[in-house]
Amino acid sequence: LRYSLNIFHYTWKDIILFVPGAGGNTAQNVGKQKGKGLEFELNWHLDNNLTLLSSYAFQKSTNKLSDDDAGRSPQHQIGLNLHYTINNQWQLNSQFNWVMDRARQPGDTRSDIDDYRLVDINTAYQLSNNINIRLSVKNIFDSDAREPSPLGSPTASIPNDLPLAGRSVELTLRYQFASN
Repeated sequence: LRYSLNIFHYTWKDIILFVPGAGGNTAQNVGKQKGKGLEFELNWHLDNNLTLLSSYAFQKSTNKLSDDDAGRSPQHQIGLNLHYTINNQWQLNSQFNWVMDRARQPGDTRSDIDDYRLVDINTAYQLSNNINIRLSVKNIFDSDAREPSPLGSPTASIPNDLPLAGRSVELTLRYQFASN
């Protein structure tokens, strides 16, 4: 069993923001942001063949110009990974990621962005010393997962945010050449 706790604090100065002016919006180094948070990780070898990796992260970032939440970053994130070695040839891995509580940037009046949960499954088969076959299914439940997009001024607006990939299936055959 191994665990760790990381605590952090940061200050970000001179953030480039577009400021309205007589000639239109101009990029200026005027932004300031502060943040703090923590991350807890747990790595537990349940037995010789089964390992659980888990993590929880909390982050609070503040736009110091408006004293509002800086937006776009998740305040809470949970990750779980279960790795099972079935035998010398087969391995199975599952991963779960839950992203929660992302505020919009100050001044962004769009509705809150939804939380999302993603589940991935991978299985690998060692055919020989130098041939490996892997089957991966990502976003197995085809969740509508999105990351917040910028406000859209002066850049192009993305009204429905940045979509993450839907369900995907990947089959990989890897051959490793022997080295002398």
